[in-house]
Amino acid sequence: MIKININDVEKPKEHPDDLMKAMFDKQMQLAIKYQDIEKMGNLLKETATNVDTANGQKWIKDFAWRVTEELCEAKEAYDAMENSIQEKDPSSYIDDHYQHYLEELIDALHFLIELTIISGYTSKIVNINSYRTDDNFNVVYFLGLMCNCLKNKPWKQTQMLTDRQKFEGYLEKTWQAFMGIFNRLDISKGEVYDLYFKKNAVNQFRQRSKY
Repeated sequence: MIKININDVEKPKEHPDDLMKAMFDKQMQLAIKYQDIEKMGNLLKETATNVDTANGQKWIKDFAWRVTEELCEAKEAYDAMENSIQEKDPSSYIDDHYQHYLEELIDALHFLIELTIISGYTSKIVNINSYRTDDNFNVVYFLGLMCNCLKNKPWKQTQMLTDRQKFEGYLEKTWQAFMGIFNRLDISKGEVYDLYFKKNAVNQFRQRSKY
């Protein structure tokens, strides 16, 4: 089976006016193709109510874990890069670790966008100009607080509405912390889009090839 990665994909020749909206649109296209494989049902059609239903909350928490897992893999790659620097390994090793780190971050970005869509929000919730220096832990921290707002469980007889203001506040902080990682790395908004674009193309190839 032929496999490709982001290094096999050319970056876009031009950028859309609204980078974040473009990424959300591309992620929605991927999600629509995956919904049957994932057995999501009407999840993508019920985004306005997902934060209040047990099934919707289950999927939001599922995607929160996916973000967390990718960020942990990113941290592992980052630590490997730091160790290579300390050990004075060849620059090719260091570059490989850094590229792996970036790819895991972009995987996390894919899942965070989809989580946001499932939760009923558009790209407008992300203030792409509100970068701040941050790290992986703070993203996971705010994700955890966000998920703690979701109180409905499949086994509970009584369901309750979510405090949307509180949920939305933590989702916004999650995004601020996440984008802050790129700020700490001195990666521009355009470069974030380029990385997302390339990994999105890889995922589309995997869909077509049934990887």
